[in-house]
Amino acid sequence: MVYNIHSLLHIFDDAVFFKCSLDQISSFPFENYLQTVKRLLRSPSNPIVQVVKRIQEFEAAKCPLTSTAAKQPMKLTTKVRDSLVLLKNGKYAEIVSEKDDVLVCEIYRRSLLQLFFTEPCSSDLLDIFFTPGRPGNTVAGEISRADILHKALKLPYATGYVLMPLAHQVL
Repeated sequence: MVYNIHSLLHIFDDAVFFKCSLDQISSFPFENYLQTVKRLLRSPSNPIVQVVKRIQEFEAAKCPLTSTAAKQPMKLTTKVRDSLVLLKNGKYAEIVSEKDDVLVCEIYRRSLLQLFFTEPCSSDLLDIFFTPGRPGNTVAGEISRADILHKALKLPYATGYVLMPLAHQVL
């Protein structure tokens, strides 16, 4: 913990010295890949041998080593955590029920959404908004899956909610 905090003190200097962005000097992709390597292990003995054998097995089977779970389409349900979406028209909708290929939703009135922050840029540039937690902020409507741009997230904040898209999610 102390080393991590100490490293954060120097991260700005490193970015300036190497004349690059933090993304270009980040070790996150490598650290993230370690979980894939870790899943290749079956026992604590001889980890290097196990990893090499598993990689050879994947190559022989012509299968990608990385998991395809991250590429799976996101599920949309009426459960709170899976029900909010950002529509292509810029409005947010919360799925209430599904009938046939139509999603019955409560659609947030764009005119009643407020900016969540203005610095360093306006939150509407990122489609992030605050909505007060009072009745009348939504109107009932029906949408199709083709109307959906991104799955979204609704987080409680103060006396309402923050709505934000999950831009990296595939529908």
